Amino acid sequence: MNIRPALTAIQLILHIVKGLLIITFGFPNKNCEQKNKATQLWSEQLAAILKIRICISGELPNYRPKNQMIVANHISWFDIFGINTIHAARFIAKSDVEEWPIINRLCKAAGTFFINRNKIKDAKRVNIQITKALLAGDITAFFPEGTTTNGKEINPFKSSLLQPAISSNGSIQPIYLNYTDRYNKHTDIAAYTQETTLVGSIWKIIRADGIKMHIDILPSIKTNNLSRTELSELTTTSVQNAHENFKSQYFDMYVMTVPDKFADRTNEQQTIAHPTQHQCLNQ
Repeated sequence: MNIRPALTAIQLILHIVKGLLIITFGFPNKNCEQKNKATQLWSEQLAAILKIRICISGELPNYRPKNQMIVANHISWFDIFGINTIHAARFIAKSDVEEWPIINRLCKAAGTFFINRNKIKDAKRVNIQITKALLAGDITAFFPEGTTTNGKEINPFKSSLLQPAISSNGSIQPIYLNYTDRYNKHTDIAAYTQETTLVGSIWKIIRADGIKMHIDILPSIKTNNLSRTELSELTTTSVQNAHENFKSQYFDMYVMTVPDKFADRTNEQQTIAHPTQHQCLNQ
């Protein structure tokens, strides 16, 4: 009987408890920079527990100046934590998340903005909050598709929440996300779609025993003199091009067997579509 998934689930529960203790007793005594580092470390440890390797391509942003908005496609609930392993950001989440037990406390402690997407006027309220945050030096992030996908396509980007980047004279940092399995083939195991629950999604990831999250950091886009529509088009094109490149590497039919340079201690052969050019940080 394989007890590894059960042991991982216990580790995960303990890690969530640790997170609650940090935000309850540690955060009140920490400044913004210390909170960001604590969030980044907690996210890195979460990835390690779930055996998700964070593989990054592109130039790591220095986030100077800080009035930058991260914009990414959306596949999994883990997307947030994966991005936070690079740099902690204040995310924009659906108001439904505010009702999730435990998770809502972690999100609120991280400075998450909650928006009711069923109310058009709520975007104006949230935009004001985000603009103030950007002007104060916070890094914000959101998923303009408005929903998750299985990683096989990119949904149209909604432009309304891009306004704060324009209002703060900031810039957009596009990021492309996707997932592969231990054989470097695209997988939808991490996808958190309407067909599954949060608990069900977590359990699928735990049982997968090895997923790679690919984070492609794309060229930054300045907002100077651009309208929301123009900014949305540029961002969509950037992410879509990255998606097409990902598909050419991990979706094609030709496969070959090579030693995986990121293999675990078993040193087993792994089947991949192409050798990955991503740098995996957590081995």
